[in-house]
Amino acid sequence: MDKIKHLETKYSIASYELIRSCESAELHLYLYLKLYAISKHEAYPSFRTIQKDLGWSTDKINNTIKKMKKNGRLKVIPYHGKNNVYNITWYDRKSQRVLRKSEQGCSGNQSRGALKTRTKLIDNITNRNITINIDSDKNKLKNQNTGETSWTKDLLERLEEAYGSKLTRRSIGFELKALAELKDVGYTPEEIWEGLKRMKEDRWWKDKNPDFRNLAQNSLKFMPRMQKAGKYSHLAIKD
Repeated sequence: MDKIKHLETKYSIASYELIRSCESAELHLYLYLKLYAISKHEAYPSFRTIQKDLGWSTDKINNTIKKMKKNGRLKVIPYHGKNNVYNITWYDRKSQRVLRKSEQGCSGNQSRGALKTRTKLIDNITNRNITINIDSDKNKLKNQNTGETSWTKDLLERLEEAYGSKLTRRSIGFELKALAELKDVGYTPEEIWEGLKRMKEDRWWKDKNPDFRNLAQNSLKFMPRMQKAGKYSHLAIKD
């Protein structure tokens, strides 16, 4: 879609198992669609955009999509006369399942350590000064105010429950940063969650599984009015 710019700065990764399971054109199209899906399982570039970006003929695109659908790997959902929605859940899970297996193959101590790191990453978010390094050692994470920051864990768990899927470590980092920005402006956790609910009910967003990053970028439309300016002035409405 034309709304998504600077596509050349994005990238997507496929596991060995996925590469081995897919034909070249199928894998090529999936990796392309993943650039539009970011961390979600749905993408909706126009047919003309796919032709332009990949340099493929109409027949090649149609034949590749037909094979992917026939194998039960791709779902194409018409969207009220607009761009089709391409559901790539099968491919994402194929890669993610390999990642989970590699984590399960670690020793018990390593697995528990990874879980502790993930939990601390959620809890160690302060109201104002935030530094997130997902790949850093768990000992670098400092718990500054657990009582006030457990709200982040609660909101992330509610987000996972709403969409029925676990957030990746990379996604958690982005979500926490967005939550911190919203909280810094002055929104309460409940206001943030209610804002996300309004966004999910919006006619344009309801089928796109919006998250807190999307909410922070569109807070002027879905959140109460705020007067605070400064570092996060892009989230505030000024009269």
